[in-house]
Amino acid sequence: MVLALGTAPVAFDTAPLEAAGIKVTLAGDCNGRAADINRAVEEGYLAAVAA
Repeated sequence: MVLALGTAPVAFDTAPLEAAGIKVTLAGDCNGRAADINRAVEEGYLAAVAA
């Protein structure tokens, strides 16, 4: 699942997903720092490759 929520850092509660056994990787803005689209796409790609 991918959520695109804007360009400002957004806290995302991953506890319900993790409790359901879903692996969660934070990338881009939700990772605690503002990022541009290039960084977000790269982090998402690297997370998918590592899975």
